[in-house]
Amino acid sequence: MNGIVNRRIRLYLALGGIFICVLILNLLNHPYLGDDYVYAFMWQGKDLITPLPENARRIQSFSDIFQSLYSHYFTWGGRMVAHFFVMFFMWVGKFWFDIANSFMVVLLMLEMQWIAHEGRITMDIKAGHVALAFFCLWAFHFDWGHTILWLAGACNYLWASVLLLLFLLPYIRHYFTNGEMKYNSWMTPTVFVLGLVAGDTNENTICWIGLSGIFYLWYCYRKKTLNTWMIAGFIGLSLGYALLIFAPGNWIRRQHDLTTGIVDFTTNVGLSFFIQLFLWIYLFVAHEWFKRNSNACPSINKYFYLSNWFAGMGVLFNLIMLASPAFYPRCTFPNSVFVIIAVVLIVRMTSLYRVCIVGKKMVQSMCAVAILYYGFTYGVTTCFYVDAYRYFNSLIYEAAFLQGTGQGVVVHDRPKHSDWMYISGFHIAYTEFSPVDDDWRNVSFARYYRIKKVHVEY
Repeated sequence: MNGIVNRRIRLYLALGGIFICVLILNLLNHPYLGDDYVYAFMWQGKDLITPLPENARRIQSFSDIFQSLYSHYFTWGGRMVAHFFVMFFMWVGKFWFDIANSFMVVLLMLEMQWIAHEGRITMDIKAGHVALAFFCLWAFHFDWGHTILWLAGACNYLWASVLLLLFLLPYIRHYFTNGEMKYNSWMTPTVFVLGLVAGDTNENTICWIGLSGIFYLWYCYRKKTLNTWMIAGFIGLSLGYALLIFAPGNWIRRQHDLTTGIVDFTTNVGLSFFIQLFLWIYLFVAHEWFKRNSNACPSINKYFYLSNWFAGMGVLFNLIMLASPAFYPRCTFPNSVFVIIAVVLIVRMTSLYRVCIVGKKMVQSMCAVAILYYGFTYGVTTCFYVDAYRYFNSLIYEAAFLQGTGQGVVVHDRPKHSDWMYISGFHIAYTEFSPVDDDWRNVSFARYYRIKKVHVEY
């Protein structure tokens, strides 16, 4: 009994530590110039980068949010779920986003463990496994700042991934129990709604989830384990994805997105896989171990098959971006999440069946290196955000002082973010004011703080 209590305490300490670490960085990070400030206003029925007019009105109610989302759908993009959260938090205040976003990181860590624990929502989880998953997210995803800390970016990638994994959980449970897990009638409408929401999250993930889902549903039909809620979830996912893909605003946005080309595509994909190299080596070693031992221990097969599915989906999430005119580093976030889950599944299997894939001394050495790496990069990242916080706070204080005077803010200097990017381990998210006063980023900041303009002199 004492062992269970101590393990639960260690788990809560690990989750609390993750929450605090992310919260500190969130609190130090001001709203991102451009997108965040634009979404604080009623959508103008134009593209994102057209400067806000002088009569732009701040969002002040849920009615304003839904009206803005309607206009946004027809003039910029179909990610209704993500941009609902962006508009909501720019309305109620970034402090509440900082709290909620830190919790979402914790929830993402739990969802990874719940998937590895056969789809069960449980707190019977090892603290070390949670810490490992968080370290993997910290160390092996190379655009952390734009997908975890940036308000609009987090809602589009972190929150979208959390919703998608929540939708997948009952299917994972069905897979591990061979369809024997039974749900009440409320499960059908619940999974339908979850599917509808998850389908409207991210273009480069849902298509592969849906295609593989068709094969799984057919397999369950042949095995006579297909349930009504599974079909309802698939229909919801399909409808949500259709709403996302066929949004009229997508075609307008394509005209404004920068075309990254094959060179940038190769660079982003290559860098993503290179940074994940240790994860792929571990998965390869585990695969070789599995080939030698699958017959001796058939019960481990499900973990390896599911791990392979997550790893394969992660690869496809990146490769499909070749069809997109623009491929930004932040688009690799779903890939990172799914590859980490593939690793977590193997770690869970080794713990459950007490098998050894990597030697104990190697594990101890890697833990020591991980602690040193995390301590150094988190310290560097925090130092940068402290510097950036002082910089933006001074500008915001000056803007507040000049409200209603008809004057503007003059920017004389800025933090040298390029000096911090590599030594922070790619955890910096930062954007600059434009030298052009009428640039949409400068204008959105000026409209938000009700000053005449932002003028750059550096």
